[in-house]
Amino acid sequence: MTMLIISKKEQLEDLIFKAVHRGVTKIKGIGAYSGEETNILLTVVSKDEALILRKILCDYDENVFIIEDESINVVGNFQKRL
Repeated sequence: MTMLIISKKEQLEDLIFKAVHRGVTKIKGIGAYSGEETNILLTVVSKDEALILRKILCDYDENVFIIEDESINVVGNFQKRL
C-alpha cells in the first residue's frame, strides 16, 4: 500500500526507515491555505507495516495527515513482504 504522509515535523523519514526499513521520498510542500512549508513523504509498505507506521507517526506528530491507498501496482525495486 502507498502512504502519503504530510507533516511539518522534521526527521520523519528517519523514523519511517527505522520502523519498517523502507525507502522514503521526501517532497517539500507549501500549504495552499496557510502558506506554511510542510514535508510530504511517500513510501510503499505492506498492510501490516502500515498499521505499525500509522501508530508511530501519530504518536510522534499529533497533527500528521496520512493518506493510504491499497489499489496500487509497484514496478521496480520493491521488496515484497508477506
